[in-house]
Amino acid sequence: MCKMEKLRSKNRNQNSKCFMDRNFTLIELLVVIAIIAILASMLLPALNQARSKAHAIKCLGNHKQLGSALLMYTGEYDSWLPTATKDGSNPAYWKLQLAPYTGRSQAKWDDMVKDLKGFGQPSIFGCPNWAGVPAAKAGWQTGEPGIYSGLGWNRWISYNPTLTGSGGDRAQKLTYFKRLPTETALIGDVPDGTVHVSNYQDNYLTIARAGDGVPTRIASRHSNGGNYLWADGHAAWKSLVEMNNGKSDGKNIQSDWYFKAH
Repeated sequence: MCKMEKLRSKNRNQNSKCFMDRNFTLIELLVVIAIIAILASMLLPALNQARSKAHAIKCLGNHKQLGSALLMYTGEYDSWLPTATKDGSNPAYWKLQLAPYTGRSQAKWDDMVKDLKGFGQPSIFGCPNWAGVPAAKAGWQTGEPGIYSGLGWNRWISYNPTLTGSGGDRAQKLTYFKRLPTETALIGDVPDGTVHVSNYQDNYLTIARAGDGVPTRIASRHSNGGNYLWADGHAAWKSLVEMNNGKSDGKNIQSDWYFKAH
């Protein structure tokens, strides 16, 4: 009886050892890999969508902070708005003007254009989803990373402080907006090099609708639309179609409403 028990115990130990020493077959390994691939294909779109949504929220938050900075700036400078350029040739100058009101110390122009962390895409002056300038023009961004960030100033309002006359693109005060400042864009998402390829730097630095004599300079990366800071200081999303088409003022369609309303 004892010999039988010893024999059974020996067989069990051998079977257990064989089971532990057994390797996966190639077919079993392929099945496991296939299952993992299927699960990943089901989860990745949802994860990408969640990440994109989070970036859109972060981008809108940046616009809101810029809105607060804008109101402080105009309060200190007798309602004068920042300008897109310094003299018609130095782009993204509005960032430098708003910098002291965003918690940053006053910077010089030469320092600002090189400051990726302070003024480029990672900062509140940028959009996390922006993909950069065209690959053929990568030198623009690497050379002056503080200028390019995914957000731009309105091309047709307070653009060039050296201009004279009554045109909207000369330096302007908030009092310039006499009708619906809540629907006049000042800052917004600009397109990137994956969807808008241009040799003109300003296309990645200012916002403007299609048909204004320039290629479209507004983005659609956030649910087929973009985030905007409006002339009253609030931030909100609006679709690409609506920004391009304009709206009715009760008499006719104003195609330039969101960029020139005043």
